[in-house]
Amino acid sequence: IQNESRYLTVHIAPITIVIMKVLATILLACFGVVIDAQPRIINGSEASISVFPFMASLRSFGEHFCDGTIISNRWILTAARCLIEHPVVEWIEVYVGNTRLSAGNEGEIYKPTRIVYHEKYDEEKGINDIGLLYLNKDIVFTGKKSFIPLSSRTYEPVIAAYIIGWGSTEPKGNPSYDLQRIVVQIVHQKTCKLAWKDNPITDSQICIMSRPGTGTCYGDLGSPLIVEGKQVGIASYAHSCATGKPEIFTRVVAHRDWIVNKTGIKNWAP
Repeated sequence: IQNESRYLTVHIAPITIVIMKVLATILLACFGVVIDAQPRIINGSEASISVFPFMASLRSFGEHFCDGTIISNRWILTAARCLIEHPVVEWIEVYVGNTRLSAGNEGEIYKPTRIVYHEKYDEEKGINDIGLLYLNKDIVFTGKKSFIPLSSRTYEPVIAAYIIGWGSTEPKGNPSYDLQRIVVQIVHQKTCKLAWKDNPITDSQICIMSRPGTGTCYGDLGSPLIVEGKQVGIASYAHSCATGKPEIFTRVVAHRDWIVNKTGIKNWAP
């Protein structure tokens, strides 16, 4: 165990995993529980994986639970909370290369071998909500599979910002299973702090506003905030879904040293 980083990589024998999956399915069926994805991007427009080839779907038991981004041929960037809630590395799959969540010949599945999240992550405050998955093999980059450069800039309010992710097209609706995007605006830190008086906002976070009726929701954890083709944020947590209140993202550049230290990745864009 290394003091500098918190690892939550739990290894379980394959036969144990199979047994636990079967037992979980039986128990859920007995109690009438239906496994389904949580609400995600609300009222977004459809997007193509050819335009956003860095998108990755994180799955457990075949169900999408968080978004992630390809930042190198071996590393996936996401939110720490996603990994804390799914700590068994053998139960996670990373699906890339397809616009739709449904399995198909276009997509490809990778298995992570290591889970890493920020050692100073504060679940209550949402601070340092950043995590990484290390894959079992290199992603072969194609037109539908590529990495996104990480931004080294601290952006002031802008108009041309996007959030990309998979999700429903209306509040409380069923998942569309198609990649979605919405246009948002980065807001001043002061504006965000006033809106979240009971939840102090730090410089390691960045806030956005979207049109009323659009935005992210709980299942959008890990979605990227993109400006000028570079990732500037990671969807952290949502106290409310698409209500017009500023949404909080982890600021990528604030964690540059941490990312470089854990991955060695230096593909930072100006």
